[in-house]
Amino acid sequence: MSTDAQAQSLEWLVGGSEETARRSGVRAFCRFTGIQIMKVQQTRPNILEATDRISSASSFLTSLLLGSIAPLSESDAASMSLWNMTEHRWDPLVLNCVMGKDSSLSGMSNEAKKLVQKLGEPYFDNSVALGSIASYFVRRYGFSADCQIVGFLGHHQATFLSQPLKPRDVMICLGDCDSDSVLLPLSHYLPDSTRQILPSPVKSPSNPSSNMPFMALLEYKDADLARHFLRDSYCNGSWHTFDTLVTLISEGGTIGLDDKLYTFFWPHGELGSWQGISRFEAGQRIKEFKDQRVNPRSLLESQFLTMRLQLSRISQGLRHLENTNEYLAPAYSLLGFNPYDHSVLPKRIVAIGQASGSRVMIDLLSSIIGVPVYQSVALSPTTYSTVFLGNQLAITPAALGSCYKAAWTYLRQFNLNQSYEDFLGERNIQRSKRLRSSDTRNTSAPIILTSLTRLDTSEASAQSAQPDQRGTAGFSSTNAASPIWNQDASSPELSNEPAIPIVSILTDSKDVEDGLVKVAEPDEDSFQRYGGQVEEFARLEKCIRRGVL
Repeated sequence: MSTDAQAQSLEWLVGGSEETARRSGVRAFCRFTGIQIMKVQQTRPNILEATDRISSASSFLTSLLLGSIAPLSESDAASMSLWNMTEHRWDPLVLNCVMGKDSSLSGMSNEAKKLVQKLGEPYFDNSVALGSIASYFVRRYGFSADCQIVGFLGHHQATFLSQPLKPRDVMICLGDCDSDSVLLPLSHYLPDSTRQILPSPVKSPSNPSSNMPFMALLEYKDADLARHFLRDSYCNGSWHTFDTLVTLISEGGTIGLDDKLYTFFWPHGELGSWQGISRFEAGQRIKEFKDQRVNPRSLLESQFLTMRLQLSRISQGLRHLENTNEYLAPAYSLLGFNPYDHSVLPKRIVAIGQASGSRVMIDLLSSIIGVPVYQSVALSPTTYSTVFLGNQLAITPAALGSCYKAAWTYLRQFNLNQSYEDFLGERNIQRSKRLRSSDTRNTSAPIILTSLTRLDTSEASAQSAQPDQRGTAGFSSTNAASPIWNQDASSPELSNEPAIPIVSILTDSKDVEDGLVKVAEPDEDSFQRYGGQVEEFARLEKCIRRGVL
């Protein structure tokens, strides 16, 4: 059921999208639990009255294994648009609005208090188990009665934990559930209506040493569907043709300096009143480009420029919080930062997702944002893509992150001072040393990297059993030594192999110890030229959000 009216109403009652984001870490999107509750309260209040407990999907699965109702985690609570991020409690103002009560009330209404009882009080320590597995699973499936249950995670939170991200590291998921998303750790609470801020899923009061207590999520709904749409519309359904057009077309769609082309594709209109696909040439909105071949490159450039713009704003905001006297940008700048400055952008990008197997996309992403792009040893495009072929040994970032969190929680019983970052860092160092000791570096082979779906002992035996299969950057492969898109020609997705396969390049030992392999280096000249487009791009995006164009 549509909740557009409820989302708009809640933002208006709270004080606008920015105030909503300041309180709850995110603006009121239609899919959030708080908005859905508001809809039920308005249309079918008897159902809400008869409800005893409200759970998230992750806490519900935890409850099934525990055999009793599991509490929400703080991260789950923050995902509902009902949690006050600064006060660490359910927000009385938002709850009153959701339950249809006067927003001017100083405290929590009786109806809001009843809703809090249905939601329960969340737990704040993510480093402890919630209890033992239910006796049913012990009898029915043979689980050990001592098996401990750790709180389940949401998709993005679990993905965030699949790779140890350091300050100024960014994880970009391309083609993840038809959308793109950007995940990064934050040292400070930095709310804005264009992003979602969540507590770190491994935040623990007993381990205050972590200097990254928050994570930021930038989500671009149906971004991958937009690429598929243009592939089918302009490239005869061929990714090979798509990559070729992106490679042949000049930066910005033209060789001129002031007549660059931009494409915006927002099918759901979540950023404002406008929705659909819109093209701009020389600052004017047009129905179609004169040269239709520029469509694929224009779309990719606009998608990555959006990421560059928002990442720069986050970085500049953090710098301003840490040093309020720091020079920000020229007074005449609409951006608030210098678009040619590398210091307002990340140092490393970790690319995951099905679409990260495109060499053309990865190279373009690297040049637009101006930083090297890496891929995880455990989550290479080959390993990730096999999920869509039904390979039961494949692993997803969310599954890997969940396993890591469970292992860390178990080990914390013996070492209370070990942070999640230290746990993952030590594991990657040990693993890279073991694999490097038995492999040689090959910098020209396609990336076919080891899957972490097996235990370390199994990996070691697989290496000795298959010495002729080599991966890149000194890692063995347990897969066939050919790109994933050649394994099943009957698959419509795999029949259109990319024009240029991804190959690894020389990777620094520090990056290898972090479980990463470098796959793209930025072109500095391209980065500076794209810097000249950022301000015009930001102007057009702002106008579209407001429905001006």
